[in-house]
Amino acid sequence: MIINSRVCREADLSLQPLPLLSVDTGMGLERLVSVLQGTLSTYNTDLFTPLLEEIHQRSGVPPYGGRTGAADGDRTDMAYRVVADHVRTLSVCVADGVHPGMSGAELVLRRILRRALRFCVEVLRAPQGTLAALVPTVAHTLGDVYPELHREADRIADVINDGEAHFLSSLQRGSRLILRTLNTKNYKDGFFPASVVWSLHRNLGFPLDLVDLMLEERGVQVDQEGLQRLISESQVKSGGQTGVQSQVLDVLSLAKLQRLRVPHTDDSLKYQYSLQQDRYVFPACSAVVLALYDGSSLVSEVREGQRCFVVLDQTCFYSEQGGQSHDQGYFTRDGLQDVPFPVEAVEQAGGYVVHQVTTAGPLKTGDQVQLHLDQV
Repeated sequence: MIINSRVCREADLSLQPLPLLSVDTGMGLERLVSVLQGTLSTYNTDLFTPLLEEIHQRSGVPPYGGRTGAADGDRTDMAYRVVADHVRTLSVCVADGVHPGMSGAELVLRRILRRALRFCVEVLRAPQGTLAALVPTVAHTLGDVYPELHREADRIADVINDGEAHFLSSLQRGSRLILRTLNTKNYKDGFFPASVVWSLHRNLGFPLDLVDLMLEERGVQVDQEGLQRLISESQVKSGGQTGVQSQVLDVLSLAKLQRLRVPHTDDSLKYQYSLQQDRYVFPACSAVVLALYDGSSLVSEVREGQRCFVVLDQTCFYSEQGGQSHDQGYFTRDGLQDVPFPVEAVEQAGGYVVHQVTTAGPLKTGDQVQLHLDQV
């Protein structure tokens, strides 16, 4: 399709003639370069060949061969293309001030970073630091058009290395959690719990397709219906609704806590943070489970997979009070350090900060937990 651009829509929605007319063929820079250099693929142009060669020098696989589909059975050439494309995207975005994060464009960039890292580690068998080491080559190929790539090369590499360290740690923890869950039961005749998959994805940044692949290798399927329900609930919450209508604490339970002289939650830790490399860092904190509420009454223990409300002696989570949304994050329990308990909501009730969770393991009053806020 050819588009003849003649007018521009202004902020007031009026259409004004362009001072210069143009024809949009949809070719883009890479396609134009392919034509000029006589190649059938953009990856065979000098926009990509220096990157592909640098990846080869730093990885443990044969040189790029341009294979696709069934011919690329081990996905090596696909990995070359993914890493080369994604490191260019990361470099330009970070140079423009967009960093990997937890929402919007920043979340998209976080997923791009983690997908590139996954292919580096799993397919290319490249050592840690490889992705950041490609930034100078990106600057060499695109720096004439984007001079900020030269100026910001060190900062871009730092952002990528920081994201890699977080992801590799999450990858190890996630793998252990999957193996631990598989060892508790034979799932070959059933479905792997959706709550565990969602916790891996939401709290550790595990790509859902990676969980599928790891389970498929063991002949196990994910509970897709349950997973879609959790995804839908998350989307409802992100739209400003709670998605869950359970009461935080009823009047009788609140009165019982006060009668038992259970101390109010100390939430002053939410103000403890530091500024490091242009981002706020919130340290993890330790806490003790003082009370558990199952939606109808106070209980001393809840089983795995049960939705409940947890009162702690202290917390670093910001609780929702009609204005700013609550913090996102998870906590782990002593004895189950590799198993994240995703925190779905945080609210105030009579001086207590109540954390709503769906338990990834048994939990009882007196348990020691570690609280972690979501952060890049």
